[in-house]
Amino acid sequence: MDMKKRAASAINSIWPVMQKGKTETFVEINHLFSALVQSVLLYGAAVWAPNYEDIVEQTQLQFYKKFLGLERRTAGYLVRLETGRVASSRPVSTEG
Repeated sequence: MDMKKRAASAINSIWPVMQKGKTETFVEINHLFSALVQSVLLYGAAVWAPNYEDIVEQTQLQFYKKFLGLERRTAGYLVRLETGRVASSRPVSTEG
């Protein structure tokens, strides 16, 4: 899906910045994710979101697993527990 590709592109574009800037705290990471990835991913969400909440959640988990150096099969609830993030689909679902 096009939105998934755009979000993956946003993740790949900020990754070198994070590495060079030695971004280490979850406050910084959460801010970067919200500003640069989630904003791209949720653009126009009021129209398409009810059908694609799983893609939104998968993208968030992919970002944090990459940052933490975790395997793809690591459980999502562990990632959310460690990072303090709620499911990305939650802001979409409660919007209205």
